[in-house]
Amino acid sequence: MARVDQLQGSWHGGMRRDKARSNMQQGSLWNAVDMIADYGAPLRQRGGWVHHSQDIASVTAGSATYMKGGVYTTFATSGGGETTKNLSLDEDGHLYDVTTASAASSLGAALTIKQHPIFHGGTAASAATAVYTGLVIIPDGTGAAVPKKYNGTTLADLGGTPPKARYATVYKDYTVLGNGTVGTTYYPDRIWFSPEGDPDAAVSSITAWDTTDSWIGLSYAVKGLASTRNALIVFHDNSTSRIRGSIPPPDEDMIVDDALFSVGLYDPFSIASHRDTVIWVSEEGVNRTDGAILDDLTRRGGMTRYWNDLTATATSAWTFAGGVVRDTYYLCVMDGATFKDCFAIDLQSLAWTRLSNVDATSFWSGQLNRADELYWGRRNAARVSRLSTIYQAGDSAYKLDGDGDAVLPAAETPFYMGQPGPRRVRRAFLTYELTDYAADNPLCTMSYILTPEETSYTSPASLDENGSMERAAFHIDKQAQGIGFKFQRSSSGAGTGAGDFLLYGIEVEGWSYEQSRRI
Repeated sequence: MARVDQLQGSWHGGMRRDKARSNMQQGSLWNAVDMIADYGAPLRQRGGWVHHSQDIASVTAGSATYMKGGVYTTFATSGGGETTKNLSLDEDGHLYDVTTASAASSLGAALTIKQHPIFHGGTAASAATAVYTGLVIIPDGTGAAVPKKYNGTTLADLGGTPPKARYATVYKDYTVLGNGTVGTTYYPDRIWFSPEGDPDAAVSSITAWDTTDSWIGLSYAVKGLASTRNALIVFHDNSTSRIRGSIPPPDEDMIVDDALFSVGLYDPFSIASHRDTVIWVSEEGVNRTDGAILDDLTRRGGMTRYWNDLTATATSAWTFAGGVVRDTYYLCVMDGATFKDCFAIDLQSLAWTRLSNVDATSFWSGQLNRADELYWGRRNAARVSRLSTIYQAGDSAYKLDGDGDAVLPAAETPFYMGQPGPRRVRRAFLTYELTDYAADNPLCTMSYILTPEETSYTSPASLDENGSMERAAFHIDKQAQGIGFKFQRSSSGAGTGAGDFLLYGIEVEGWSYEQSRRI
């Protein structure tokens, strides 16, 4: 007798590829693109991202081609006030104020960068004022010039004769610079410490950086810097070092663990902070540390095979941009201007999903209207965009991405085996919703495979818009060992219009053959 079995009604485990498709853990997906779990439905398509700034090329007469990096920060002002700035640099190192949505203004020529600018909060605007505004510090990615500083009003060279360094971070109350030149001598494996609380030497009694004694040498070239509350993290090509302690040389109490981890750094723009941990991308995948323990998010997320296949042909032209919003690490992989992949990694459940149409060179965290925001620089347009609107699925204002493309999600399920032996699969039941925002006429196809190794799907029917949750039946009537499904919003032809796709559950009706008929 035929019976109906619930195959899946939860997808909280995200996309996984390290086990066979017929042996995946409960609640997971074989593939998930532009889908969010447990957001108004067990699985739902994302909303569209939006442009935050105007076209930056129009601000400087077309000199900007794409946006390279940025920083969101708050400067103190006299009388206990504060002012917030969202800053971004283009590929040529020109600095822009993009604080106001749909606008941008030029702040002048800064430096080409290999990492985001940093912010040191306990620094004065000038020697003539006692207001500690804080400084944005922009290191020179070429190592040819001293870092630039921006105090909220003025862009200038960082004072105090700092090294001409490529990388920077803030640890305790010190600005730390790495991989640079002092005088005419290049030290790729060295980091230097500013005077405490004052990297600009504007108001302290120490009037210059002590590049003679206040430095630490590492075993390998410095490729990036980050910090946690109690550890300074130094990245190299194939390893990561840690420095502990509070007082730098020469009066030091610092302990150098060189190297602590045997994983390196692909791209400084992949470095992001989350709850006193640091996240970054290496050849092995996505890593996280609190300064003591290395956490392999790729292996724990079941995505090591997928990562290895993706990066097998990676070259120096590839970029890896990472940032955090809503406890999720977003990672975009580009080969120059060519999109390779983009991932959303839930930092609580470690579930991975994928995004399309996100050509990010960098992500940086900030706020908009007091809500957390993730800003990003586009590679194929001179625009700063923002990502958090993808969580506003169902809002017609965000039915399209900022470039005008409709969001067209896809999902592939595990291969459901059931009990051993062949069976007759009669019908599949799908509980779903596909809402049209206006007159866009969205369409979604449901297709299936009958063996786990198949890559060519058979499509029994299309899922038309319905406007409310519906349980629809689809006839299959095939003999099979099991079944796997794919759901794809139309990406060509009719039905490519914007819509809101929600998936609630999958069931199948079938029966096993008698023992004598299984041979």
